[in-house]
Amino acid sequence: VRAARVTLTARLPEFRLTMRDIARVQVGTVVPTGLSKDARVIVRAGSQERFIGHPGRVSGSLAIRIVDTLPSTTPSPDSRTPS
Repeated sequence: VRAARVTLTARLPEFRLTMRDIARVQVGTVVPTGLSKDARVIVRAGSQERFIGHPGRVSGSLAIRIVDTLPSTTPSPDSRTPS
């Protein structure tokens, strides 16, 4: 089980654009988010929100620094009530 691969996804906080800016979006457009490097990013493991992070870069690639964990919504085997 520990070797199983789980997809991680990150969700940026909401940000707003004007209708004019949205109308100009096309393939190749870089959309400015206006978010700071300290913006809160929620990271999901599979379908569960598990971590809080901040956006950044590592060797020129986008990255997320994990700064906190979120409580698991899946009960652990120890916490289940016996049948």
